[in-house]
Amino acid sequence: MDAISHIAKFSKMIVFVVIALITSSCPACRAESQLDISEEFTETQYKNHIKEFQRVFGKQIEEEFGLKWVEGGFTHNSSSDEPEFYAYRRATLEEARALVLAVIFKLSEAVHADPIMLSYLNKSSLTPDFLGVDISFVYSHNWSYDDGSIDSVYSYYSKGDISGVKELHLRYDATDPFSDISDFKNIVYYKIEESFEDAVKLNAVTTIINPGIHNPKQFEDELNQILTSFEEEMKEKHSLFFRSIGWMVAGNSASEISEIRTKCTYRYPVDCQEARALMLMTTEKLLATLNNNEILKPYLKEYPFSASGVKLRMLFRKEKYFVGDVPYYDGSMESAVLSGNTITYYHHIPNIKDSNMHDRVVYTEETYQEAQKTFEKTPPLTLFKRVSKGVKNFISNSIHYLELAVIVFFMFLLLMITTGGWIFIIPIIIFFILRRRRSSPSQED
Repeated sequence: MDAISHIAKFSKMIVFVVIALITSSCPACRAESQLDISEEFTETQYKNHIKEFQRVFGKQIEEEFGLKWVEGGFTHNSSSDEPEFYAYRRATLEEARALVLAVIFKLSEAVHADPIMLSYLNKSSLTPDFLGVDISFVYSHNWSYDDGSIDSVYSYYSKGDISGVKELHLRYDATDPFSDISDFKNIVYYKIEESFEDAVKLNAVTTIINPGIHNPKQFEDELNQILTSFEEEMKEKHSLFFRSIGWMVAGNSASEISEIRTKCTYRYPVDCQEARALMLMTTEKLLATLNNNEILKPYLKEYPFSASGVKLRMLFRKEKYFVGDVPYYDGSMESAVLSGNTITYYHHIPNIKDSNMHDRVVYTEETYQEAQKTFEKTPPLTLFKRVSKGVKNFISNSIHYLELAVIVFFMFLLLMITTGGWIFIIPIIIFFILRRRRSSPSQED
């Protein structure tokens, strides 16, 4: 009987071991068992677990792809509940797609390995196989490049079909360097949306070896250096401040230079004749810079590169402290735009219904070749006009610096009265911060 009893006990033990092995080897069984426990979690316990999951996953992605994790995601306390990352590099559309898909797959893998996260997502009506992430492509101070490359890729979910199943979609945004900031609809010139399934199919036919890095074209570094030098020269010699400049057009081939898109500001009032001269001078210098570079020649879509491949927006503004750049309303030009080989000039006129308001209207337009002919026939400025222009610019600069002096004086006086003078340095710090912000690429009019 003792032997039989021992055999019976041993048999039961074997059964329990087999059940345990089957349960541990079956993900569904293991998940179900642990989910029963996780269902007893309080809201606070869920939040603590999610916070730790985010931290671990964020650090994992930082190490694998060189991204910077932005704390958040899965919390449903904002308009977006996807994990967010910064990629400190440029990206083409294909590179952005490959990177976001790689991170999404990693996220799905991590969630499937965490029964508590599965339970939470089930309560939130989210599918663990299709969780989205957001990635922004930036450089120093988290500013976007604004040069035509991809700014960001966002994930969002469709409303769902009749069965209530939501589908994951991706949206890619890119800022147009040529955009008219007065028309906010044109700030983002490229916005492509695609389903997760379509993104996977498109990614399968591309050859992105490492989604964690940007693979520049053979001419890209040279072109970026040329454009940067061009911006600096135009600022120093001609007082033209370039806001953005680039050559990438999302969706177009990145293997050649087909178009240069840019926007700059000139902080003096000009008439149409002066605006024409500035536009021609800027365009010709840019074309000469491109055409005279031996490295770029093989990659130019057409050689010599012509004005038809340039999109230039020149804004004429006056700088006002604490406000930024504002247009002139004295009848002078508001802007000049070169696009499609045509230059269009704009100015402001009083609004018919409200004299305190102004409307931006077309002053005149001409082809680039017509502008060249008109410029050639235009006599040079007389001595009187040159002196008048110099005096006008001097007065404009004097008023600008007088405004600065008045602001600094009153801020200094106020702090002297209220604090006894020991933190008089604060107005100077504020001034330089504001100046830095106004000159940053991310600041607009």
